[in-house]
Amino acid sequence: MRIEINDPRLFGIKRERLMLKQIEASLVNHPMVILSGSRKVGKTTVFLQLAAKTANAEYIDCELTEDVKRLESLFYEEDDVLLLIDEIQRLPRCQDWIQYLANKANNISTFRVVCTGSVAACMEILSRGKAGGGRSSYIHMPVITYLEYLYITSAISCYDVDLMKVEYKESFYDYMRLKGAEQFSIGPINREYIERSASDMREAEQSTRVVSTLLDTNIDDIKNAFILLSYRLAQEWVYDDIFKTPIIGNNELQMVVSDQLRAFEEFGKFSVLAAARSSMSDEQIARALRYLLWNGLAVYESVSTDYGDQMSSILTTLYLGKEEAYTAGFVQKLFARGNTIFAVNPLIYSALSDELFDILEEIVSNNSRNSCFSTLISRIKQKLSSRKKLGFIADRPVLGSWVECYLKGSFARMTTFPPFRVYKFNDPSGREVDIVGSFPKAMIEVTVQRKDKTANNVNFHLFRKGTEPCILTTNRTFGVETMSGVEVMKIPYPMMAAFLDRGELPKIEYVKEVTNV
Repeated sequence: MRIEINDPRLFGIKRERLMLKQIEASLVNHPMVILSGSRKVGKTTVFLQLAAKTANAEYIDCELTEDVKRLESLFYEEDDVLLLIDEIQRLPRCQDWIQYLANKANNISTFRVVCTGSVAACMEILSRGKAGGGRSSYIHMPVITYLEYLYITSAISCYDVDLMKVEYKESFYDYMRLKGAEQFSIGPINREYIERSASDMREAEQSTRVVSTLLDTNIDDIKNAFILLSYRLAQEWVYDDIFKTPIIGNNELQMVVSDQLRAFEEFGKFSVLAAARSSMSDEQIARALRYLLWNGLAVYESVSTDYGDQMSSILTTLYLGKEEAYTAGFVQKLFARGNTIFAVNPLIYSALSDELFDILEEIVSNNSRNSCFSTLISRIKQKLSSRKKLGFIADRPVLGSWVECYLKGSFARMTTFPPFRVYKFNDPSGREVDIVGSFPKAMIEVTVQRKDKTANNVNFHLFRKGTEPCILTTNRTFGVETMSGVEVMKIPYPMMAAFLDRGELPKIEYVKEVTNV
């Protein structure tokens, strides 16, 4: 199907998604691009944008019988074509088609293929199997990124702009609410969304004939996954910001409410694991985690005491989706030594619907031993219900927490395929760096929400290894500072987020050059 620039599905969308640029760049060196991404992240929009600007592009919707027949005709009759195949896991004999398309694209330089799928695990398996061997490029598409927001709202003129010279102002706070970018709304995650996602899993398993426990996810697994992500909202680092000083009444009344909340002893020791166990078994938690990680919705963060990039055997079993992941003690080991999960992009929380919170609240309210969880979920629901239309939590007190969450997610996305992972490092005295990189190596400390932490007690020199860049993200400070003999880049957090979205780290030499002007 030929797509015109004035296609009604592109109405109101005037700016290209960053993913379109990444696909075009990948096609220079790869005959096939395999694109994954959760439902509603904009994969079809990217295809329509690419088709509208490419003369020999043909868009194939695998849900339409006539499009499938058109694909067969194009495959056998056309050599100069860019095939854009949407939701390829719905294509009959999907695995065979991937093989045929990859073979032809590898032999004919003018025949190129880009295909999408909503099941990241399936697309990853296909890219490493039938279309592997370096012939295909695998890309995972996230929710709208901060860098895209800057471009969509005309804060930057192009994605290749000099990020050191951008005027960021309040843009990250505005991004959290998607202010001025309402055309890229995030659809609600409700029962319908969950049922459709489970159906995608079943279709992928049947059409690809891939034997993997990664594709046996069901409705309950996906529902539990989002419940687990909702519980993450109540983790202590968020709890302090959301509930310590409720924005109601005068200061005296706020203190009374805060004291009442603190009266629950469980609040002081609240954790994702404790909350999840109030409603799920270890096996259910493991299956929910697997869905979050393999669909690029969450980052697994582990604490390293030896500064290394070797994955633990526990996380490896989760990668492979083996049944060992469901044995007794797995979940305890997974969360041992401070290991935890974060949303890859905090904007996902603006999509969690009231319907999902009703399910969650019903689950925890049925367990009288954990009545505090029901109270807590009600408070979170109340807080989220105050978000602006198509936006995010608008209160500034949570901004610092979401900055750290976003940087962890964008760094993990830049350096790994799903399931995403990131390390933090604790030295023997207990001090930590928030993000410890693998490739490219970097150590990033987030200080936006740590009002009491100064540059003098960051102590990067304790973690210094070779020539890895040390980066201190701040509120507005920009430049290079020597701390205990180590040069540290001080970068405003919006600038750092934009660099990570573009898959780069700022170079210390350039920071010096810009600040000396």
